[in-house]
Amino acid sequence: MRMIKPSPGEAADRQTILNLKIKSVDTGELRVRQGEDKTVVDKENGPFAVNKRIVSGISKIDIQPFLMENEEIQRYLEQFWFLDFPKVGEQYDELFDTLAEVNERLWKLEDEARALRRAKKDTAAVYRAATVLFEITEENDKRSELVQQINQLFGVEAREKVYAQ
Repeated sequence: MRMIKPSPGEAADRQTILNLKIKSVDTGELRVRQGEDKTVVDKENGPFAVNKRIVSGISKIDIQPFLMENEEIQRYLEQFWFLDFPKVGEQYDELFDTLAEVNERLWKLEDEARALRRAKKDTAAVYRAATVLFEITEENDKRSELVQQINQLFGVEAREKVYAQ
């Protein structure tokens, strides 16, 4: 991800990964600061205010940095991309949801690959490992294509991934 000004596709990809990290951590029961709402409104940022989810509970992993980064990316997208491209919302949402599904499949496949790496190396495990590797590359190609499609919605022609020939 370009740190200075990531493309909208790179930002969306990062958001989907942050959402997976947040989802994968067991934080216990959600507790909030205001009434029964699960969000509070960040009013400091004017038109780019973001609803913040306040999470507290028992967890060995602090997800607050993931939440903060996710909110920061959302503010960035709204301020620097969506204002100039107000009609891409529905297409963007569809591509974002598909990208999230692909990244979730990648997440699960990579977990399986790590488990297979630790497993006894019999014929079935080796065959499954090869299959998982193949599936990971297929899903990663889909992910790259979706990032590129999101970029094209905003007129960005950058290639997300360049492979050796």
